[in-house]
Amino acid sequence: MGYQPGPAAGPPPAAQPEERSWALSAKGGALLPGSMYIEQADDSFDTELGGLLLARIEGYVGPKISVGAQALLAYPTLSVGGAGDFDLTLANFAPTLAAHFGSDSFLVSPGIALGYQTISTDDLDKVEGFSPGAFLELSFPLSPTLRGCGEVGFISQPSGGNGDTEVTFGPIFYLAAGIALGG
Repeated sequence: MGYQPGPAAGPPPAAQPEERSWALSAKGGALLPGSMYIEQADDSFDTELGGLLLARIEGYVGPKISVGAQALLAYPTLSVGGAGDFDLTLANFAPTLAAHFGSDSFLVSPGIALGYQTISTDDLDKVEGFSPGAFLELSFPLSPTLRGCGEVGFISQPSGGNGDTEVTFGPIFYLAAGIALGG
């Protein structure tokens, strides 16, 4: 009896991406120009480009789904015709839900945020409102636990105001980039 080879062994199984259980991201960017409707003036006013800071924490409830919370701060300027320009501070706090597609080398994460928003300035009463939004994050690894990421998204305020007037606006888009730490 001679040597009889066994069945040919196939290639080793592909390495599976490591499952994440949490992620924390910090990004900086810009809130793009938009428009806000102020009921008392019965007019819409333009906002100018403003700085933006965004932090998000997520817990993975499945291999491709996470829930979390985010805080977004933006500093646009509101141009009100003859009344001048008002520097605004916009603070948005929202629970988030995101899906994650791709591989460890490139991840695409669309999500939604349904939050509470305040808009304040030194010259006007604080405005509060409901702020639905959405985002699309793209990320890539920098190390086993650190990822570079970029994001495009929008905030809105279909309902809100203060004791004097309603202040609402449709989607105002933002761009942000930063890092995400996860394990």
